[in-house]
Amino acid sequence: YDPHRGQPVEKLGLIEKADMDLYTIQVILLLSIPFFIGTIWAMVNAAQKEFSSVGIKITWILIAGIPFIGFIIYLLFGFRKGRRPVVKNTD
Repeated sequence: YDPHRGQPVEKLGLIEKADMDLYTIQVILLLSIPFFIGTIWAMVNAAQKEFSSVGIKITWILIAGIPFIGFIIYLLFGFRKGRRPVVKNTD
């Protein structure tokens, strides 16, 4: 029995079942995109910054790469620890 539609599950058509699955996939993808973009940004940002040692830099890149929460941890704790490298003008 499907409580949302008030009818037995057996009477739902194959297309309706596929639509529900497609909708679920779309929602999951739409919710995942910001986390994916944040993860890529945090990893690139950590790779571009100078930290006190290479080991700390690698640690922050790995932390930033943890799915869903890594970029949040990096933003809260690691973002301000590194410095942007100074670009020298060759003129």
